[in-house]
Amino acid sequence: MSRYDLPVGDAALYESGSDGKVLRNLLGITDKQVMNQTEFEAFVGVQGRYALEVAADTRFDAALIRRMHEDWLGEIYDWAGSYRKVNVSKGAFQWPPVAWLADLMAMQAGPPPPDYGFSEENTAEHDVYISAMTKAYAMDYAELCAFFERALARALASAS
Repeated sequence: MSRYDLPVGDAALYESGSDGKVLRNLLGITDKQVMNQTEFEAFVGVQGRYALEVAADTRFDAALIRRMHEDWLGEIYDWAGSYRKVNVSKGAFQWPPVAWLADLMAMQAGPPPPDYGFSEENTAEHDVYISAMTKAYAMDYAELCAFFERALARALASAS
């Protein structure tokens, strides 16, 4: 089974020698476990950095999200930071369909930006965030959902 389920064609190219288990990548990685670890390590590194750089008033617009994606995966995949042109799934998880992306981004512009509680004085929230993101990478989303619920509740409380 492949790491990601993609449509047939140019977008579905896998790394030669990976038996269709690893997407074409800049590092020539063909082993699925090695790629999982490489993506995870890149994820933890960039998330830790952004957790310290992102402030309560940071606006998560398309440009920032694309930059974060490129910072995370840019040394692994040439398409990192680009808008997706194909629908992608991994197992039972389906990322939002391409046709919905513009609408989802527009919907995000409505409420105030979440207040993540990051500050130099409050490093505990940073640790909670890293823990939640690490668990989410393993498809355990409960802690991440709770983190975002608290962040949105803080933002809504301060906006009213």
